[in-house]
Amino acid sequence: MIEPISQYKVEVAPVFAELIRRLKWVERIDEMVSVKPEDCRVSVGMRVKALLLNILTDRKALYRVQRFYERQDIELLLGPGISADALNDDALGRALDALARTGVDRVFTELALLALDHCEIPLEHLHFDTTSISVYGAYEDAHELGITYGYSKDHRPDLKQFIFGLGTCRGLPVFGSIEDGNLSDKTWNAKTI
Repeated sequence: MIEPISQYKVEVAPVFAELIRRLKWVERIDEMVSVKPEDCRVSVGMRVKALLLNILTDRKALYRVQRFYERQDIELLLGPGISADALNDDALGRALDALARTGVDRVFTELALLALDHCEIPLEHLHFDTTSISVYGAYEDAHELGITYGYSKDHRPDLKQFIFGLGTCRGLPVFGSIEDGNLSDKTWNAKTI
């Protein structure tokens, strides 16, 4: 019996998949994020790769990523043995929780440095800056992040805010952090450097 032919619209996803493979991001995430292999069918690194490919190509809500991969050549993008049902929103959510426990900023910095090293971009000059992000609503349960009033860079002293700090090398992000809304640039720069 002849197997039916499957047709997929792949667009740019294989290019991003190959770049992530060459940068060895999946392996590095799996080294950094502590999860028991028996707790999941697909590693955290592979689930993060699946999320990145979705975000970079079609940007679906977390609950629709599984459906996105039902219409993709998963073997081409993620390798053999992975099925779309292994990329459901619960599995992806657990991967994001594991990243949060490890420290998203730490993982991001490590992956950014791998990319700079792979592309042989020297880490000679770094640029650091912060900006305030104004928010609406009540945030009583934001224990880890001090969403509060502070110096508003967008001239909205009536709104609470948090601070986003970014470090770049030749325009490529290498470090990022989210901080309390009343943290000063001087304090952030000293802490970051």
